Amino acid sequence: MSWLSEQVNPGDSTATGADPRTFSPAYFAFVKQYNPKGYESIKEWDPVFINEQQAAQEAAASTTTAGQTAAAVASNPLPVVKPDSEIRAEALGRLNSSFGGDPNSLIPGSFDDAPISNYFTAQRGKAQDYIGNLLKRGTITQSGQQAGLQALTNQDPKVRTRLNDVGNALLEQERGKVRGIYGEGATAAGSLSGEGASFDPNTYLSRAQSDISDFGSRLPDAIAAGAGDNLFDTAGLSASTGAVSGSQNLDYDPYAVPGGKLQNAPVSADATKRRTTAVF
Repeated sequence: MSWLSEQVNPGDSTATGADPRTFSPAYFAFVKQYNPKGYESIKEWDPVFINEQQAAQEAAASTTTAGQTAAAVASNPLPVVKPDSEIRAEALGRLNSSFGGDPNSLIPGSFDDAPISNYFTAQRGKAQDYIGNLLKRGTITQSGQQAGLQALTNQDPKVRTRLNDVGNALLEQERGKVRGIYGEGATAAGSLSGEGASFDPNTYLSRAQSDISDFGSRLPDAIAAGAGDNLFDTAGLSASTGAVSGSQNLDYDPYAVPGGKLQNAPVSADATKRRTTAVF
């Protein structure tokens, strides 16, 4: 019969032939509190009861003064047996305290803020550079550039949501690992028996902290891999953000490729030869 089952459903152990000398102090305490009549039949094997009787007999037989008796008891105190339930509860309390009361608290929601912000900035900068290059090549006007930047701004919320979703998923995966380490500690704490049993919650906390540190170093790459590249949609920007056209502008940069020519605008052969490459 396990310690827990004894506590919850002690039954009539003496009737089944169980040896009362094998009962734990916690069992005697439980029966004494919740089954006084049953306790009367087994109390003679209860270490606490035995100690109390011995103390009473010694006090009754003593002819010394009250001060002498107190001094004798103080110099030879009776052993106090701490129940396993108390030992385990104390160990679990220390473990909870080490993990801040909640294993998940070791990885707050803000843990991924910095890598998400950095990746967002890098992706936004890449898209802005693309629009800047369109302007340099003469593919769009300055007003087209502004329209393109506004198009990127309109995409900001969608991109941030994407990155946050990826970050939250990664954080929850790591929290699961930390909860697993905490669970190992809780199992160990719940298995302690007898005073002096060794339990160090820092063993489990150190493991969790080491795993979290490794996770943090890998998080930027994990976010990039999970979210993917080119988060801002730049397809069609040159056509929808003020592409140059008409008699005052160019459909494209005629000098972006060798031998490019202006349509509906004749140029000399010398001019074509002088400008056959584009500057990006």
